[in-house]
Amino acid sequence: MAVVKINRIQIYRFAIGLTEPITLHGKIQTQREGFLLQLTDEHQNIGFGEIAPFPGRSQETLEQCRNQLNHIKNKFVHIRLPSASELASGASNPWLKKFSFAPSVRFGLEMALFNLASRAKGIHVAQMINKNFNPEIFLSGLLKGPTQVVLREAKSLLAQGYTSLKLKIAQEDIKKEIEKVKALSEAINGQALLRADCNQAWQLEEAVQFGKGIGCAALEYIEEPLKNLSLIPEFYAQTMIPAAVDETLFQNDIKQILSTEGVDAAVLKPSLWGSVKETIQLISLCQQAGLKVVISSAFESSLGLIFFAHLAAGTLRQTAAGLDTLKFLKQDLLKNKFPVQQGKIQVADLQYTADSIDFGLTEAV
Repeated sequence: MAVVKINRIQIYRFAIGLTEPITLHGKIQTQREGFLLQLTDEHQNIGFGEIAPFPGRSQETLEQCRNQLNHIKNKFVHIRLPSASELASGASNPWLKKFSFAPSVRFGLEMALFNLASRAKGIHVAQMINKNFNPEIFLSGLLKGPTQVVLREAKSLLAQGYTSLKLKIAQEDIKKEIEKVKALSEAINGQALLRADCNQAWQLEEAVQFGKGIGCAALEYIEEPLKNLSLIPEFYAQTMIPAAVDETLFQNDIKQILSTEGVDAAVLKPSLWGSVKETIQLISLCQQAGLKVVISSAFESSLGLIFFAHLAAGTLRQTAAGLDTLKFLKQDLLKNKFPVQQGKIQVADLQYTADSIDFGLTEAV
C-alpha cells in the first residue's frame, strides 16, 4: 500500500446561488455554501474534496465544519494518511473515527484522499473501488415546478436521451399533483421510468389519495411517501406503489427498513452518510436484500457529482443515479460543463485538474 504524505493543505470557502429557493423540512435555502479541501502530496499530486453540509438534513453547521477543517490543516501536514485502498477496504476506519469528524467533513476528506491517490496511481477512482467498474452511468433527470414547466423540461430531457425521470411532488395541492403526474406520464409515453419524491410531506390518507388518484400513471417508486416507516406497508397495500427510502435511512434501524413490506429502493446521499466505506457497505447490504440503490446528490457542485458518479460506477450497474441537480445552481466550481451525453456519463470523461476549478468563486480560509 502506498504511503500518502501531505505537503500542503488549503481550504477555500464558497457560496453559490440557487436558481430558485429550495425548501427542505421547513428550511428555505437560496444558496449552497461549503468548503473546498485541497490536498497536495510530496510529488505535487492534488486531490480535492467538497464539504457542504445540507441545511435541513445535516446536523453540523458551516462554522463547525470550518473548525474541523482547520484542525485538519494544522495537524495533518507531513503525517501518514490512509491511502485510497485502505479507505476502500475499511482499514483506516479506526484512524479516522478517533477524530469524530462531522459526516460532511469526513466525506470531503475521504473524497480528497481518493482523488489524490487516483492521480498518483493514474487510474480512475471507480477502479479503486472496483476493478470491474461500470464504464458508464445513467442519470435520472430531475423535474420540479408547475405542470407546464415540468412537461416542457421532461420533453427536453427525453429528447436528450434520458430514460429515467424524477418528479418532486408535495409542492402543490394533492389534486394538482395527481393531474401533473397523469399529464407527465402521458407525455413520457413509456419512453422513460418515472420516480416521484415526497420528502415525507404527507400523512397516510394524503399519500393514499395521491396513489389511488394517479391510477394508470405508473411510478417506478415514490421516495419517502411518509415519515413513519411502519405505515409504508399499509400505503403499499392500498396503492401497490413501491416506496424508496432516503431520510428514513437516518431515522430507523437498517434491518427494520430492509424487512419492511413495500420498500423497494434506497436513495443514498454519500455526503450526508459520511464514510465512503460505510456507504459502500450499505449499498452491498441493500443489494443483498433485493433493493434498488440510487446514488443521489444534495445539490453539490460538479466536483461532488463527479465523485458520486465514480462511486456509482464502482458499486452499481444499470440503476439511474440522481445527479441531475447542477441545473439548480447559478454557477459551478468547475469551469467545464459536467459531461452528460444522452442521459449518461462516461466515466473516462470525468477528468479535471486544479486549472479546471473556478477559484474566483472561492475565498481562501
